[in-house]
Amino acid sequence: MTVVQMKNVSKKIKNHTILDNLNFDFEENQIVGFLGKNGSGKTSLMKIIAGEWSSTSGQVYVNDQKPFNNQKVLSKVCFIQEGNNFPVDIKISKLLKLCRNFYPNWNQEVAESLLELFDLDRTKKIKELSKGMESAVGVMVGISSRCEITIFDEPYIGMDANARKKFYQYLLNDYIEVPRTIIFSTHLIDEVSSLFQKVYVINKGRLLLDIQTDELKEKVYAITGPTKEIEEIKNKFTILEEKHFMGNGEIIVFDQSEKEHVMPENCKRNALNMQDIIVHVTEKGEQIL
Repeated sequence: MTVVQMKNVSKKIKNHTILDNLNFDFEENQIVGFLGKNGSGKTSLMKIIAGEWSSTSGQVYVNDQKPFNNQKVLSKVCFIQEGNNFPVDIKISKLLKLCRNFYPNWNQEVAESLLELFDLDRTKKIKELSKGMESAVGVMVGISSRCEITIFDEPYIGMDANARKKFYQYLLNDYIEVPRTIIFSTHLIDEVSSLFQKVYVINKGRLLLDIQTDELKEKVYAITGPTKEIEEIKNKFTILEEKHFMGNGEIIVFDQSEKEHVMPENCKRNALNMQDIIVHVTEKGEQIL
């Protein structure tokens, strides 16, 4: 079942194009990544999916309904973003009660488990929490909501590496227990990319790639070897980066061939981590298409 559809969607603010003619959809019960540079339009896109913003043009459907100001959609989408925007004077205990009444799939046992996991004091007000603790509250709400669509936009600000690891592991375990659609935007790509089944790469408001994670890793890689041999094969690829020094070289390639290339005898193919892949792809931009 398709849960999100975008048809020719654009968003403009004061004559500035934030999103430019986006077309994509994705199926239910996946963990997907929205990846790209700061200012690429990821947060704007997520706000439109969550029903907080309308598009300037085009059509947006979430579970076959237009999401903007649609209460039926809002109760099935949980959007956790940097800063959270929780009322600063509300206690955690009161926030939990409000969430329990708003989200139909809310799981209080999960909430209690996450309170303990992150050592959160339910008597504290939001304004009394550190930045990391406030982010942990957002994570708790997002997971406990068990919404059909849960969106995490840089949700971990202030959380240390250990807390983030706990978050990712708990999220994965809960997703396995109760599959649903989870959208994740992050700049800590290597920490969380193992969760992604699919990634959407946004660049300057446009959809650059809509691709399975494993397929992207197969298409973008490094080739090292003697400069002479690299020169003989490089026209077979889209070159994302090229370096040479003292007769040896390295090229980062986007390989659009359906068949695996045979490497020259002295050349070697090397895998890249997802962080480097996204950096190289977004630097090249639409030239890869």
